[in-house]
Amino acid sequence: MFLLVKFDLNPWLVLACGVPGSTLGRFVLSLYIPKLSDWLIKRHKREELQFVGKKLGQKTWRSWLFVFIYTLTPLSSTALFTAAGVAKINPAQIIPPFFLGKFVSDAVMMVHETDRIHLLFNNAGIGGGGSFLKDDRAEWDRTFGVCWFGVYYCARAFLPLLVASDEGYIVNTSSVNGFWASLGPGIAHTAYSSAKFAVKGFSEALVTDLRLNAPHVKVAVVMPGHVGTSIVINTNKVLGKSDFLEMPPSDVARVRDQLVKRGIPVDAMNDDEIRTALHQLALSFRDNAPLTAAQAATIILDGVRNDAWRILVGADAHALDRMVRESPDTAYEKSFMEAMQAQGYLQLFD
Repeated sequence: MFLLVKFDLNPWLVLACGVPGSTLGRFVLSLYIPKLSDWLIKRHKREELQFVGKKLGQKTWRSWLFVFIYTLTPLSSTALFTAAGVAKINPAQIIPPFFLGKFVSDAVMMVHETDRIHLLFNNAGIGGGGSFLKDDRAEWDRTFGVCWFGVYYCARAFLPLLVASDEGYIVNTSSVNGFWASLGPGIAHTAYSSAKFAVKGFSEALVTDLRLNAPHVKVAVVMPGHVGTSIVINTNKVLGKSDFLEMPPSDVARVRDQLVKRGIPVDAMNDDEIRTALHQLALSFRDNAPLTAAQAATIILDGVRNDAWRILVGADAHALDRMVRESPDTAYEKSFMEAMQAQGYLQLFD
């Protein structure tokens, strides 16, 4: 990118030469690594790389999808090919998806034709992984990964472009669950809350880091309350689950058990009625929210214009923030939830 801008080269010619060249280099690396790994790589590191490499040797579509997505991220592709070489994976197993991913990622940079940006909005979130003890680990990890690493990797990828500008702003979306890890005393909410706490802590730590090392770049952490989005509906899609109306009997039984534990009478409801109720709840979360997505966006942009580093979105977010600060010891008690609902907030989670 530096040479492209400095010497005003034809971007598509650079792309046509650069991507095959980069692919060829990785191909040669994967051929020689097996012969040199005993000399250059410590035993425990070699075993770790072999483990990763064997993962690449699984079903073709799975390994191709993994390599393609990996190549779109700012992670080092050298490590990927080193792992493949140590595990003696056939280079043909990973070269095609690497070439495609490299071409797409470099083409995006070429189309934008810029070496700097001024605004970066990191907004990623799904639900799921409520219980650390009982829910599926893959679901928990997926939820945490989207909500935290979505922010982290975008910050990593675009920070050099922000620093290259004359002024920049990173806007990271956390949540009220970034300072209150709950949906009420009857609902486990660990993966999402943990990730949003991470986003909040990361953003606050960047305040000082940027002042010291890139004072022309600022950061804001956004903490929305209930905003009308499709996060509840889309979560099932991202996690590979059925739509609420098509939930299998085993999932309905699990939901029924959770509702009973919360003291909600569902004995008279059949499975289809529970499915319909969950579907309506998801629609209500989106359509009957106290704040629309457009209204939330206006609040966020106004906060950025006013150089705010801490942006609460919605009256419920302000109320929660105030109450958690006033009474942190009772924040996870039933009385706290009742006090919030008495003020007209969090009614959907009753």
